[in-house]
Amino acid sequence: MKNLKLIVSALLVLAIAFALAACTGAPAAKDYDVRALAKSIAENCTFEDAYIEEAPNAEFTLQNFYNVDPALIAGETGAKEAAVYVASSGPEGVICFKAVDEASANTAMELIQNRILEDIEGYKTYGPEKVPFMETAVKIVRGAYVVIAITADNTASASYIEGLLK
Repeated sequence: MKNLKLIVSALLVLAIAFALAACTGAPAAKDYDVRALAKSIAENCTFEDAYIEEAPNAEFTLQNFYNVDPALIAGETGAKEAAVYVASSGPEGVICFKAVDEASANTAMELIQNRILEDIEGYKTYGPEKVPFMETAVKIVRGAYVVIAITADNTASASYIEGLLK
């Protein structure tokens, strides 16, 4: 009888330990629809340029304007999980994409940040009023997702985007 109580007690302790371990696991990564996310940012954030439009080929835009290798972006060639909105003039815009993994997202972010820094140098001479937009751009890596917004009010845009990413 005494042995039976010990066995039952040990089993209860193990059951509680397994239950606690299951409860402390990391939450599953959230999936985002990058096209819907980019569209929402483009439609709801403040831009000086009245014409913010979706680039017809996000993969091409990321590769040729931001030096992001398409292999870093999730999805098949021609159907990458990416959306880019650009202004008709000036640096404003939105970039959202899912990278193949978090390391690729960080690599892509670094490449895009380098391009923004290059653009800042150019704008200092012919569009200095736009430089603060680029210097305070919203830049977020969340797991494999990259979100960048250059808007007329990056503080408000950052709050809006964080709300979308919850």
